[in-house]
Amino acid sequence: MTPADLALLLDHPGYQSASLRDHVRFREWVRAGTPVLPLLSVKEHQDLHPQIRTKYDQRRVTNNFHPPLVPTPLVTLSVRVT
Repeated sequence: MTPADLALLLDHPGYQSASLRDHVRFREWVRAGTPVLPLLSVKEHQDLHPQIRTKYDQRRVTNNFHPPLVPTPLVTLSVRVT
C-alpha cells in the first residue's frame, strides 16, 4: 500500500460522521459504505509521516469503536430518497 492509497482511505466519507446534520448528509455517509483500513505492520506504522500516523491512529480508533451501520428499514428508506 502506498502513502497515497492510505491517504485516500483516511479521508473516506465514513469518517465524517460528526457533520451528519441532515438527511442528505446522512444519505451520503451511508452510501459511502463502511471504510476499511488495512492493519499496518509496526515498521509500516513507524515509517508513516507523523501527521499521517496521527490520522491513521484516529481512524483505527473510529473503526474499532463504531461497528458498521445496520440497514434498518428507516436507513434503507433514507438512502433511496433523493
